[in-house]
Amino acid sequence: EKHGKAASVAVFTDGLTASGRMTNNDYKVLTANGWEVISHSVNHQSLMRMNNEQVQYELETSKDILTSLGFKVRGFVAPYSSYPRVFKMHLCNNYDYAFSGYVDSRTQPPSAFAQTLTNRWFLVRANMQYMSLEKMKQFVDYAHEKGLYLVFYEHKIANTDGHISAAK
Repeated sequence: EKHGKAASVAVFTDGLTASGRMTNNDYKVLTANGWEVISHSVNHQSLMRMNNEQVQYELETSKDILTSLGFKVRGFVAPYSSYPRVFKMHLCNNYDYAFSGYVDSRTQPPSAFAQTLTNRWFLVRANMQYMSLEKMKQFVDYAHEKGLYLVFYEHKIANTDGHISAAK
């Protein structure tokens, strides 16, 4: 918020009804507070093992489901940070941008993550699991100073009671 940046949440649509996961109402709370909902496929399976029709289904169906629930979906996050580049046309036809790469935050400097939008369908992100708050701050400050994008991700962020929810 301090730097005028927004957060987003990536949703795989088969997980919308799974026990212990955030609910549609939780996502609505986040979007009401400036968050963006991003598609994360239908079933969170590796797209690298899929053929053209399967990849197309995952990208189009997940976006259609989220849109039907009232979310404006502009972005996509590839499961396991890996996307078959041969099917780039599905990203271009359905999304404004995509996170389809990963850089190891344990071994790479801030400059490896901070990026422009020159290749907006193959953006990279970094897992927060391996970062101290001090290291994250260094990365944020670097990206802010250079005017670049920086994306962190985490798969499970729970409240103190262990329930994953945006409403609490």
